[in-house]
Amino acid sequence: MKKILWTLVVIVTVFVIALIGGSFYMLDFSLAPDPNRMDTDSCYRQQFETYPESKEWVDSLRSIGALRDTFMTMPTGERHHAFFVSFGWPVSMSMS
Repeated sequence: MKKILWTLVVIVTVFVIALIGGSFYMLDFSLAPDPNRMDTDSCYRQQFETYPESKEWVDSLRSIGALRDTFMTMPTGERHHAFFVSFGWPVSMSMS
């Protein structure tokens, strides 16, 4: 009986330690600031390494000032950084 009880205690303890350790790891991973998020040049460098065909397109948009950046507020309230291509003249955003 004692052997079963000790086995259960060890299993529960290992499970709790793994759960707590995994929780702290995930919190650190998701909440730790990424130094590349604020550096636009490194973001472009990463994009061009991944998608080399986009370099000329992005360069042409940047040279004429059509590529803009902004922050968008999602329906959940989260703020996300986004790039967009300016249309060139004011456009009504209403769908009517």
